Amino acid sequence: MVPGMRPGQPAAVDAGVLPAVGLALLAAIRRPSWRVPVLAVATLQYGLHSLNHLLDLAKAHPAWLGWFDLLTLAAATAMLAWLWRTADREVHPAGCEGHPAGRESHTAGEESHVGEETLPAGEGAR
Repeated sequence: MVPGMRPGQPAAVDAGVLPAVGLALLAAIRRPSWRVPVLAVATLQYGLHSLNHLLDLAKAHPAWLGWFDLLTLAAATAMLAWLWRTADREVHPAGCEGHPAGRESHTAGEESHVGEETLPAGEGAR
């Protein structure tokens, strides 16, 4: 237990944080602009929660319960990270300037011009 915390306080913190994250995730279903930031916060929260369970693994009784909690939290973290990445790609598709994925989508020497027809590299006008 962290010094200064009352017994049962971590459970009370989870009881407040997890529903808040869940409600924000539900709200983000109808508000696309919320998806990336809410999924980022949820992924971070679940990742830290997983780390906490990893550090407390030896204290679990029965031992299988500690492993079960850790593995289910890690799976939820991985799922949230995947959703976050997918949502971010919808907002910033490959080729979008100003986004890291956009730089990887162009080969050296190619230029992109809005409104102009682009030809694959190596093909000239016919």
